[in-house]
Order: sequence, then structure tokens, then C-alpha cells
Amino acid sequence: MIGFEITKNEIHSIKISSYSTQIFLYNYNDGMKLIPSGINEREDRLKWEHIEFHIGDKLSIEIKDIKEISSPCYIDKSDIEDLKKKYYELKTKLKKKGLILE
Repeated sequence: MIGFEITKNEIHSIKISSYSTQIFLYNYNDGMKLIPSGINEREDRLKWEHIEFHIGDKLSIEIKDIKEISSPCYIDKSDIEDLKKKYYELKTKLKKKGLILE
């Protein structure tokens, strides 16, 4: 599967790939933080380790055919019934506040 190999300072790397893969990079304290995540074919949310970068660090992101991904730190199992319940609860709240109409 096509994915990313993310390397910090030519030493530490992780391999990520999923049905939909995202890489977020944002300013954090005196550096930057990279947050890789994805969604698999079952719609579970995958989260890999966050990687911090500081001035002078090197970041390499290579697109490649990934045979085996690095283990995600966290997998949030998708539960369609739970999502439906949250949707209807929120919909009811918004109706009561007059923010949505039927």
C-alpha cells in the first residue's frame, strides 16, 4: 500500500499507511510537532506517535510502497451505532436551541 516513511534526523523513522492518511505539522513551544494519523477500511481511527522537531532537526517524508506499517500508538474502533447516537443527541440539542429546523 502506498504510504509515507517519516524520518527525523536520518535516524528515527516511522512508516504509515491507511485507507486515508493525514500528516499534521504545527508550531509547538520552541519547535514543531508532526502528528500522523489515518482511517482504515473499517473506519477505525489510527494514531501514530507524535514527533517533535526543533531548530536544526531534519525532516524527511518519502512516499513509498509500504509493506508493513509502524504500529499505531492508538486505534479508536469505529462504532456506527455510537456515532448515530451522538448524532441524534446533538441534533436534538440544536433543535431545542432553535439552531436547526426540520
